[in-house]
Amino acid sequence: MAFLALAFCFLAAYANVASAQFEGWVENQVNASICLWAQPRGAVIRDTVYLDGGFLYWRQGLSNGEYGAPEQQENPLGLMYTLNFSRPFQTSDNLTALLEPMSKARGGVGNTNNDAPNYYDGAMLANDAQLSLYGGLVRKTDAFQPPRADDTLTYQAYQYGPLRDQFEPGFVSSRLPEGMTRYVAYGGAANAPSENTAWYVGGLRSPRWGAVFQRSANLTENAVNASDTLITLDMRTQTSIQWRNDTLPGGVRGRANPEAVWLPVGERGILAVVGGVTYPDWLTSTRRSEDAAQSKVDGDEFMRTIDIYDVANGTWYRQVTSGGPTARTRACAVVAPARDLSSINIYLYGGYPGVDPTVEMNDEVWVLSLPSFTWTRLSEGRLGQGRSGHKCFMPYPDQMMVVGGMTSLAGDDLTCLPSLIQVYNLTSGRWMDGYDPDKHAHYGVPAAVREVIGGNAEGGATLMTPDAGWSDERLADVFATPYPTTKIQTWYPYPRASEAGRPTVEPGGNERDGGDGGGGGVPQWVGPTLGVVLGLLFAVALLGGIWFCRRRRKPRRDGAGTEDKARIMSWMRGQPTVHKPSTVTASENASSDADAAAEQAASLPSDPPSEMMHTPIVELHDTSAPPELSDTGLSHVQVIAKHTRLGAVLDATSIQPTYFSSSIPEDARSVSPSSGVFGLDSPGGIVSPIDEVMEARNFSGYPVASQGDGHLRQISEVTVGSTSNAGDDTAMPSAFSLPLTKTPFSRSRPTL
Repeated sequence: MAFLALAFCFLAAYANVASAQFEGWVENQVNASICLWAQPRGAVIRDTVYLDGGFLYWRQGLSNGEYGAPEQQENPLGLMYTLNFSRPFQTSDNLTALLEPMSKARGGVGNTNNDAPNYYDGAMLANDAQLSLYGGLVRKTDAFQPPRADDTLTYQAYQYGPLRDQFEPGFVSSRLPEGMTRYVAYGGAANAPSENTAWYVGGLRSPRWGAVFQRSANLTENAVNASDTLITLDMRTQTSIQWRNDTLPGGVRGRANPEAVWLPVGERGILAVVGGVTYPDWLTSTRRSEDAAQSKVDGDEFMRTIDIYDVANGTWYRQVTSGGPTARTRACAVVAPARDLSSINIYLYGGYPGVDPTVEMNDEVWVLSLPSFTWTRLSEGRLGQGRSGHKCFMPYPDQMMVVGGMTSLAGDDLTCLPSLIQVYNLTSGRWMDGYDPDKHAHYGVPAAVREVIGGNAEGGATLMTPDAGWSDERLADVFATPYPTTKIQTWYPYPRASEAGRPTVEPGGNERDGGDGGGGGVPQWVGPTLGVVLGLLFAVALLGGIWFCRRRRKPRRDGAGTEDKARIMSWMRGQPTVHKPSTVTASENASSDADAAAEQAASLPSDPPSEMMHTPIVELHDTSAPPELSDTGLSHVQVIAKHTRLGAVLDATSIQPTYFSSSIPEDARSVSPSSGVFGLDSPGGIVSPIDEVMEARNFSGYPVASQGDGHLRQISEVTVGSTSNAGDDTAMPSAFSLPLTKTPFSRSRPTL
């Protein structure tokens, strides 16, 4: 039973771990899938996408085949999610199952509270070895204090620089420099792993530059004012990262949720800031822009005139573009250079004007080609496929992977994304049905773009200057300076991972919201882990059975000779064997079996004289002890039951459990026939500490049940420590019973 209890505890703990990976479990729920995921922080480290925070809405798959309404959870466990580029999938697959959770809590378990609460928006600044979380908004609550103004958190996935012994991936807390805080949100983040540098530009802050929260009732704690800051993170030394806060120059305006990307141009590369708005709808409780007209004017200008930052010189430039789209915010962007670097193309996908969340979200793909600064619409929008607040990554030079996003808020109910993840071929300008790490190619400039800038798929662009000319000739010099591309390290191709996934329940009922096939609520490692656990339990049960059988047989073999001799002598004499007093019952009468036999013989009348064919046993005077009379000796059946191996079989019908019968030599048996109370067989002279404690607690005069009694009681439901007297069918209750120990684990799924 011990190993079964251990197995139950292990499985209960395992069930908690499995369910803790996904939030908001409800009654009759069988799986969970991500419905919407707006404004997470995201970055790529080598072959893995890291996603954190944001507005995450889960959809519960119920046992009747239907789905519950999408619900937003507050992520109390502080889960960050990873997506590895080695895993193939179809966009119609169970895409939620691709995400692996990891906790930001100290020690990797439990609630994060104020250590790493869920942040909405903000930046994930990264190189090829680590990432740092900066900015964003937390929810104001009385449950815990928010992080300090200068708190930051860094996850070190790999080490670089001087080697450190016993390095392990994990989170490292640090503090921002004096005069710098985390109180900014809705900016644009860009990473340059080859430079070990990352940036966060613009965004919004509070009117007083103080603490900001997600929708605070105190208007001075809302991020509503444009931030004219450029945050720079220098990660060249892993153990001593450096933060810097610079003020944007005049003409370079702060804005909400622009897209910032790094391009391999010039000595150390350049930043390009595209889009964004000034009066977004999400700043008000009604979700309507305070000045939609002005926000549209500003937003259109942010798409027409691009801000460029030269990293090497720390200089800002502004360059006019041609043929671009109207205002866009909360879109995503990736960079694809031609193989000869004659053109560098910025792909911009999705987003919306930012003043009304009930409009259809954008599904167009636009390409901004540099240095010509010309826009080309590569893909028109698909009805019902648009999204905003998503993230884009490039697993290969010719592919863009879109993760998460938000749909239109038109109507009374939320509409889930048709697919949590989408894949776009940057060369062909077409959406793909899935992703396969074995299928990739070099990037080729799309035909539609070549029609504007000239050249071929490999490059060879002929349009090398903006249509309106350079806004600043120094910017032309920056583009004329080649970037040392040998500094750029690639991590592809990726080895193909196993396609094993989690089980799902087929959706049923109304599927108007679409879906990604339903994310199973149990992670993919459930099958292998459960197989290992069950295998171990079987092995433990088998070994336990072998040990138990050997334990039963060994005492019988050791005591066989003694029992056979005693049986023969007792049979010849027709007399009972003298027993020792019981070693278990502390309050029984101290009389011996011999005394009881003598008293019984003395109380019986003498047989009448027989005339023939019967010679009664006659007792001689003063020559020997009175022998047993003919009807007081043991019968053959009693002798067999008492002194042979068959006794165990006969005892099976008695009070005693079978596997405690006749396995101990006669001189060690702890049964007192005179009292009618049967105890457990145990070697003579050995008393366990538990027996001593129980014996000390016996105040009622009844025999105490040993530890083994409790064990037997659970198996047979017979009270081993009860009494049974001849001629009296009333069983005396046990004076003491061991309490059952409850397992510390719960079978129910936790509510996250």
